[in-house]
Amino acid sequence: MKTKKNVRTDATEYLKSVEKINVRIKQKKERIEELRQSALSTGISISPDRIQKSHDEGTPNIINEYLDLEEEIRNDVLRMERVKNLITDMIHKLEDARYIDILYERYVNLRRIEDIAEHKPYSTGHAWRLHNEAIKEFQEVLNESNERCRGNV
Repeated sequence: MKTKKNVRTDATEYLKSVEKINVRIKQKKERIEELRQSALSTGISISPDRIQKSHDEGTPNIINEYLDLEEEIRNDVLRMERVKNLITDMIHKLEDARYIDILYERYVNLRRIEDIAEHKPYSTGHAWRLHNEAIKEFQEVLNESNERCRGNV
């Protein structure tokens, strides 16, 4: 039997998938800017539509790393959209519209609970209570989904 803490952790970790991918994308974009600045300081102009990847020994590693990161970001963005769709589908299985709303805003739109409460007719404390209740219900939906997957294997 799962404890309250484990239930919250499992559901929250699943829901935080979008946030984790988003953080990786932001960090890769920061790295791309660093590479671009480094290339400019060495006299190389990097623009995605003006360079092509080359494996020639004379091609600076900066360009290849830049292009690799651009490709990784494109793949991460696509993966993030797929994960958002999966999470949205799972959230929409909840019965309470308030739960759907708060989980969608928090984990798909990546808004803070405090920011969500600011635009709703309830306090931050009440928003946190709704969030915690929604996490419990979401865990049940997640468990049911996992059971169906195990049954189909």
